[in-house]
Amino acid sequence: MDYNDGSSFVCDGTYDLFISDNEPLRPDQETIEVWIADTPSVIALLEITVNSSPVIDVYVLQEPDKTTYVVGDEVLLTGLVIQLEKENGYLVPVPYDDSLELVVTFFFNEAATTEITITFLGFEMIVPITVESAE
Repeated sequence: MDYNDGSSFVCDGTYDLFISDNEPLRPDQETIEVWIADTPSVIALLEITVNSSPVIDVYVLQEPDKTTYVVGDEVLLTGLVIQLEKENGYLVPVPYDDSLELVVTFFFNEAATTEITITFLGFEMIVPITVESAE
């Protein structure tokens, strides 16, 4: 690997990669930017191959900000964080955003303590909620 300051480092082999800003690697990603810890201005692009470990479980790490609704409300999942458990033992937090392919099942037609069922990657998760009357 050649750095932009003219130095180089041999790093052949297979490595586990931990990303400091929690951005997941994409399956199509071919390079990452690396830097020397004490000198972040000295950088290099490292060619990589992303090997994805299968997901073996999915669960709610953090419930959505809103868990109390009024009859007729729409579900708001802002604040939801889903945790993926990978076959290799890694845990990957996935904050909710509109691009996630979630299936959300809920019924807010009467006041009750109930739940929202969220399906992601074929796994079901339950979020307990309270639905209050519209009075």
